[in-house]
Amino acid sequence: MLVKEYFALLQQALAKSPFTCSQQVSFDARSDYIGVVRGILIFEDESTLHFTEYVNTGHQVQKLKYRYQYQSADGITIFPQCPLFRITNMWAWVSYRWNPLRQDCKRWWMKLPV
Repeated sequence: MLVKEYFALLQQALAKSPFTCSQQVSFDARSDYIGVVRGILIFEDESTLHFTEYVNTGHQVQKLKYRYQYQSADGITIFPQCPLFRITNMWAWVSYRWNPLRQDCKRWWMKLPV
């Protein structure tokens, strides 16, 4: 898969998310298979997700480096500080929007690979 194809898949996933109110995402293709995605997503409750992914899409999508920081509306970091919540597939999370108060979200969280 070319990195531009990966970028297109991410754009489609973000466009389908019903929870984002605003998004600022930049894509930087360093070569045909290596690229950087940076962005800020703002959700309905004014919480924000800051993220960066450095990916290699040669044989399969590999995240060589990544950073995700989710903050509440008042600026309190929810993760990565929270040791109980490790996310390995941020795009699935953006589609579902983890909420610790809902039982179905707790079951979903337990299924994430560590």
